[in-house]
Amino acid sequence: MPLAGSSSILQARRLRGRTGGQWLEALLEDAGLKEVVGSAYRVDIALEAIGRFERYGCRGITKVLLKTLSVLLKDRSSRPFLKDVTGSLPKDWLGDMGYGVYAGRKELLYGARL
Repeated sequence: MPLAGSSSILQARRLRGRTGGQWLEALLEDAGLKEVVGSAYRVDIALEAIGRFERYGCRGITKVLLKTLSVLLKDRSSRPFLKDVTGSLPKDWLGDMGYGVYAGRKELLYGARL
């Protein structure tokens, strides 16, 4: 049985070494979207971290970190997945941290457009 998210591993390998803009273009292209419009916004990492601690608390953050460590130590199949996914991140991924809102059109099998 394939690992859940194995298609994500293949996608991640294809995107390895791309810049943030190239990464996004490749994802949208793979999704089959045409006439894409959207906006991107930067995220302040420090403010984001403070917001997470305010929302989940120190106990919640610690719980997530310990659970992640536990899975990595107990489930050997999760290690290659994590390595492939993190290895696909652009080198300057913190500089490209942000979010975007995008919309596009996708053709159906019979030529109709959504």
